[in-house]
Amino acid sequence: SDVLGTNSGHYPRHSKKYADFISLESELQRMRVEAFQAFITDVDTGIYPEEKHQLHMSEAEFDQFIESVN
Repeated sequence: SDVLGTNSGHYPRHSKKYADFISLESELQRMRVEAFQAFITDVDTGIYPEEKHQLHMSEAEFDQFIESVN
C-alpha cells in the first residue's frame, strides 16, 4: 500500500510512495457515479433504451424458452 500510494492516511518515514493510486481511485469513483447518474437520467426520460439497444424474439421462441426453464 505504501509503495503504490493507496493509503490516504499517515505514511511512515521509512516508506516511499512510487505512485498515487488513491487519486486515481477517487477519479474512477467520481466517473462511476457520473456514469450511473447519466444512465438513470436516460432511463427516467426514456432516452434509453433506444430501438437499436433492444432484442426481440417471436412468441414461439419465447414459449419455447419458458418451456425449457420450467
